[in-house]
Amino acid sequence: MYRDHLTATGNRWLRVSAFANDARLMVALTALPVFLLGAVVLPTRNTLFLTMAMYGLAAVALLFCAARTGQMVRFGYANRVTWIRVALTVVIAGALAGAPGLVNWWVIAALAGVALALDGLDGYLARRFAACSAFGARFDMETDAALILVLSLLIGLSDKTGLWILAAGALRYLFVAAGWIWPRLMRPLPYSAFRRAVCAIQIGALLICLLPVVTSNAATVIGGSALVMLCLSFGRDILWLVAGPVPESVPIAKCQN
Repeated sequence: MYRDHLTATGNRWLRVSAFANDARLMVALTALPVFLLGAVVLPTRNTLFLTMAMYGLAAVALLFCAARTGQMVRFGYANRVTWIRVALTVVIAGALAGAPGLVNWWVIAALAGVALALDGLDGYLARRFAACSAFGARFDMETDAALILVLSLLIGLSDKTGLWILAAGALRYLFVAAGWIWPRLMRPLPYSAFRRAVCAIQIGALLICLLPVVTSNAATVIGGSALVMLCLSFGRDILWLVAGPVPESVPIAKCQN
């Protein structure tokens, strides 16, 4: 029995190592493209350095989580696509350090559009290759939240709308912080097509607001409407968590995206 325990433990760490090694390889392969894309897109050397620093922080966070994941053998195609979305988000975030007049908003919006399109691809790949996991679902969700935060910051700081648009990026993190105070809010949520649709609409709306041809008034209407929908989505989830049943477990898998 003791030998079986050692074998099972050894196999678990081998799986963790393979998963973490795949993640490290993806981080290494993406670093140069991120640097080259940032060098072309971002206006100054300082913004490029900041971008690479953010990429390094994102990589450390990913590898830390990967090292703690013992349920997956390979990083998988879906997670690779999600990491590409992280890399695009990092490049977009680099524009925050540049003067608004130096930023090519068409290019930034195009990068955000690619990130939004890939959001559908990673879910498809997870279903196609049966690579469903709680890690993948959380990875995808946090990437969405980071992209919304970055886009809302870009819009708010560009004076295209009021700073109220920052609420779109802050809601997810306020929700997590509230869960630390009220643990009931930390329970897993069931899959919701409405939640997924609202997230995509929010990113799409913020992307549209970035476009130079969209006026301040139009951006206010578009951004405000999407923010109302996002608030309704969070309110719906909070009501379910507060008043709903307490199941033994609620599966959250990336193949449900």
